[in-house]
Amino acid sequence: MFNDLLEYQIKNFLDEFRLSRSCYTDKLKKTLIHPGEFGVYREKICKKFLRLFTPHSLAIDTGFIVDANGSISNQCDIIIYDADITPLDITASGFFPVETVVAVGEMKSVIQKETLKEALIKLTNVKRMRQEIKTPSILKRDRSLGISSFDPKANHYDQIFTFLICEKYDQHHKIENEIEDVYKDIDAHLRHNVVLSLENGALLYYDQRNKTLQYPYHDQKKLKHRFVSPTEKDQYAHFKYFCHYFYMAMASTTILYPETLYYMNIWSSTKTIRDQK
Repeated sequence: MFNDLLEYQIKNFLDEFRLSRSCYTDKLKKTLIHPGEFGVYREKICKKFLRLFTPHSLAIDTGFIVDANGSISNQCDIIIYDADITPLDITASGFFPVETVVAVGEMKSVIQKETLKEALIKLTNVKRMRQEIKTPSILKRDRSLGISSFDPKANHYDQIFTFLICEKYDQHHKIENEIEDVYKDIDAHLRHNVVLSLENGALLYYDQRNKTLQYPYHDQKKLKHRFVSPTEKDQYAHFKYFCHYFYMAMASTTILYPETLYYMNIWSSTKTIRDQK
């Protein structure tokens, strides 16, 4: 029964996604009408689908990631964050503290080498913000890790989950090779987690035990890609892999308390309060 419901939702998502291009295309000129609004509409479609595999405590929005150091990310198509702990005044302005952000996603139509590089570097920069947190205070952590310290460089679940969803990609070259070109000077822990091409398939990772993973392996020499394609037996196989690993990540990613005093610029080089004797 679950599989039937899932396939029904996937089919609806794909139908709506494909219809959006028809609605925003000038049939005579064969060009997009209002490409900005076309992109926003597709983001809404995607968010609605992702909501099916996102725990209720997490919200989905669009905006910018900020940290207590004053850094601001580029605009992110999809931001998934803990709605219960994030201050409302900042989210209302479209800004989300890096401590409560669980996942960030980018939406693209047809992926080519340059657009792929742009999207992956953008996601890498978002991940880098988590390792700059000054005084991490853990609100939620996967107990199965058996780890107490916060270390996004070493622990997968301490890092923001990043993903790229596209309609399809140019198949003149293997996407794995193009990705390796982008990441040749970037540490493994800053790599994306999953790439989902609605038409081509889902790109994940696997380890020495041949186990499929949604996290980039930290040992660069052991890092390997696994591509899941739609098949005649199961045309939605790539969607199912994506949904499974997306849900597992949403349920397991470490969430921190926002460093509100730093955001408010209370902590500074000068002492603002005096101890009472």
